[in-house]
Amino acid sequence: MNRKTPFADVMHALMSDPAMQTRYLYRLSDMEHEEMLAFQAMWPAFPVGRRSLIAHHLNQIYDDDFMVDFENVFHFFLSDEAAVVRRSGVMGLYGSTNARHVNPLLRLLETDADDEVRAQGAATLGNFVFQSLCGLMPAFVAEKIMPVLLRTLENPLTPIIVRRRALESASYLDDERVFAFITDAYDTGDFLTQLSAVNAMGINGAHRWLPIVLDELESPYEDMRLAAVEAAGKIGDVQALSQLVRLIEEEDQDRAIREAAIEALAAIGGEEAEQILLEMVEDPDLEDLWEMMAEALEEMDWSNVFDDYLMLDFGADDDDDEDAEPWL
Repeated sequence: MNRKTPFADVMHALMSDPAMQTRYLYRLSDMEHEEMLAFQAMWPAFPVGRRSLIAHHLNQIYDDDFMVDFENVFHFFLSDEAAVVRRSGVMGLYGSTNARHVNPLLRLLETDADDEVRAQGAATLGNFVFQSLCGLMPAFVAEKIMPVLLRTLENPLTPIIVRRRALESASYLDDERVFAFITDAYDTGDFLTQLSAVNAMGINGAHRWLPIVLDELESPYEDMRLAAVEAAGKIGDVQALSQLVRLIEEEDQDRAIREAAIEALAAIGGEEAEQILLEMVEDPDLEDLWEMMAEALEEMDWSNVFDDYLMLDFGADDDDDEDAEPWL
């Protein structure tokens, strides 16, 4: 949208235009400082329903267009009086790499009155932990978040929906406390909690979870089979290959599970998985999955190139890592 349009006109249209034209929503991307101040000043006058609708649409645009920048708006939403707007703000920050969001998100996780806001906060903070461990955010981010996630899991009063997301987010840590939380969650007998436990097993990636994951690949419930397939790919053990192949070959199997099984084969990698995919991509009964199989094979080729790159001798830098302190 033309930046010459007076910002007051933009805000008026957002408040009153029944059609909620996308061009006005795009105007909130990467606002100048004065515009952001004006937005913050005028926002409380918007009815709750209008605020929630705008927040929802901004998330949709952000999901579809990586060029937009609503980060300041999403951060501002964290303090909105309406839980649905706060939740949209938390969701919008999921992929952020800006550490300034950590403290307000931690406050929401620990103190917000709405359980869904807290649960989404735990999920977003978990992605921050992942990005911190990958070097996309500072190391202190994971160090600051993990103790709060563990306290959330230790608190017997934590609502189940919050506990489930906190469990998944804490599972990046290889620690006996986390192992115990995952085991206890799986042993509850509550299906949704067990589902989160299997998701957590995949995130954690420890081979100790493989027997459970292999069992759940045979689950009568599609959601559980899908979680187990994804976990099998993340754990990366060739013992799962035969069951994954069977899931792919079953024509009456849910397509999402079949596609996830292909991705899991690529994630496990190795000559055996590659040969399986090469044979499948010539099977006329699996023609509707050929394109995805080809993409998986290409992904495996790039992975092999990356592995070869990592094996190169970079000299003294490798020695420096020996004295590095653990992150937590």
